[in-house]
Amino acid sequence: MVVLSCDVEFGSIPDIRIFHCVSQNCWGYRTKRNNKRLVGGRLIVSKMSEFEDAAATSDVKSGNMVFEPILEQGVFRFDCSVDDRNAALPSISFVNSKERDTPIMGNHTLPLYTPTFECVHGQQIVRIELPIGTTFYGTGEVSGQLERTGKRVFTWNTDAWGYGLGTTSLYQSHPWVLAVLPSGEALGVLADTTTRCEIDLRKESTIKFIALSSYPVITFGPFTSPTDERFPDPRSLVEDLHLNGFKAIWMLDPGIKQEEGYFVYDSGSEKDIWIQTANGKPFVGEVWPGPCVFPDFTQSKARSWWASLVKDFISNGVDGIWNDMNEPAVFKVVTKTMPESNVHRGDIELGGCQNHSYYHNVYGMLMARSTYEGMKSANENKRPFVLTRAGFIGSQRYAATWTGDNLSTWEHLRMSISMVLQLGRLFRDPPIPFSFEDLDYKLFVFYYLK
Repeated sequence: MVVLSCDVEFGSIPDIRIFHCVSQNCWGYRTKRNNKRLVGGRLIVSKMSEFEDAAATSDVKSGNMVFEPILEQGVFRFDCSVDDRNAALPSISFVNSKERDTPIMGNHTLPLYTPTFECVHGQQIVRIELPIGTTFYGTGEVSGQLERTGKRVFTWNTDAWGYGLGTTSLYQSHPWVLAVLPSGEALGVLADTTTRCEIDLRKESTIKFIALSSYPVITFGPFTSPTDERFPDPRSLVEDLHLNGFKAIWMLDPGIKQEEGYFVYDSGSEKDIWIQTANGKPFVGEVWPGPCVFPDFTQSKARSWWASLVKDFISNGVDGIWNDMNEPAVFKVVTKTMPESNVHRGDIELGGCQNHSYYHNVYGMLMARSTYEGMKSANENKRPFVLTRAGFIGSQRYAATWTGDNLSTWEHLRMSISMVLQLGRLFRDPPIPFSFEDLDYKLFVFYYLK
């Protein structure tokens, strides 16, 4: 049974009245005709009859939401109607509510995805259908996995002691969804309401909000994911990091992507500084960028070439350089490195022309040396900071060391203590461990305190 409160006198029930629903299954107001009975001063209506004639008596509105651009390019506010827009309550989610309520002027793009709405029983149901393959994140403080695709939550601040994976309401409410489209673009969607809101992501590639009428929906994007094109001014990026108290340590690996038109590859090929195979051709091995060639740091012209690139690199405001993968590492081969038969055309003072088996163990140190010399030439008055993974005895002249890809285990913590002592260097440290497996919180604390 559903109990509806009603201010009537005994024996006096008009044909049409407006009732306020106090059931958890119904929000808002609705009209209902004479299919009811009085019991002890309360009006009782069967749940079955309520829904049997709901469609005939409720005022249902639906359609595409109307929009206006706000804030900046790519941000839109959607409302069910112009009247709803004008009647909307102030926004508490925005620092300045007027920014949500003030359209931007001038030329602007049109939204790529327009929400639809349905208003029924005092609730506003909003749906945004996105391309197949879209995944969802966000929804604020929720239990369970990071990806929210297929989930449903309710924004209703709750004392959720001992909450579990299935708990649908926690202590904070964030009616927000971040959609990652198959293209890699991201779209943010905010249901700007403070009332209880259902966020339903169970239907494929569809966002659904359900909350009391009426409320605006704000979309941000879709915007492209950060790429090189998104950071056209590295110097400004570093300056921003410095203003926030960060140091910028940028990583340089030895593997150079084999791609004509890439200036590093083109200039290295022109100077003929790549390590060669036994038949005299540049060796190509796969690393992070894909097929790569490798500078032959046993040659002075290769070291000078690398140092000049580093000098230009440092002009962006870089504070230090991290040399990784410089054993050198190569993917998809059993040995994890290049063939020992590869040829280095080394300087006479280093041993001359030798195969890779002779120079393998010093490759990382020679790369660190070249990096150090490039940083030093960029600023003679500043001590270079270079961090290297691979090295040889004497590498401390050019670079600090970290102990590579350790694991989040107690065994690796024990090994790290003797390892750094045996290295005997001024600066050396094992990193906070990779979480290739579940990390014991006590272990994590020990890594910080050791």
